[in-house]
Amino acid sequence: MVEAQELLACLKDHPKTQIAARLGLSRFKVARLLEQAREEGLVRITILDGVIRDGQLSERLAQHLKLDHTIVVAGTEAENRKALAQAAASYVRRTVNPGDVFGFSWGRTLAKIGAFMELLPESTLVALTRSVGTDFEQSPVEVLGVAGGLDKVPAIAAVARSRLINTLITDERTARALLELEPVAPGPRQPPGQTS
Repeated sequence: MVEAQELLACLKDHPKTQIAARLGLSRFKVARLLEQAREEGLVRITILDGVIRDGQLSERLAQHLKLDHTIVVAGTEAENRKALAQAAASYVRRTVNPGDVFGFSWGRTLAKIGAFMELLPESTLVALTRSVGTDFEQSPVEVLGVAGGLDKVPAIAAVARSRLINTLITDERTARALLELEPVAPGPRQPPGQTS
């Protein structure tokens, strides 16, 4: 019997036919299991109010900056902060697990995340101040950077080069500007200002 968790693990970016082939089921059975999961509250579909993600650009940017993940949102300059906040709230909801310690810093975009945040699993929320540690190779901390705007490109590039973040959420114009810079060289995480 297929466990719901196994089915949910297959859902990410795969059509029903691929999920069915992977699990050895018919696509009709996959559709019924998905419907059952939706009814039991295991799956929820949320439309992010006009926030369009560009998957190919996100993938290229992650490779260019040597990050684990990037999310690129579309939107006008005026909508930018709202779109970034929506994407960040969605990312946090998907990644925070029960018992996690979730740290955050502060900024104008992060202040808007609360409007889009739903209930999180039982976890600890702490404010990060100045640093997440100095031993970057041993750090268990995963850091999400949320920044957009052409004026932020140099800072985002510096943070990516120092490997202070694992994930970046940014807008399309900023992503394209970052792709015009030299790619981040592979290697270990380094504190800012230190060269290899």
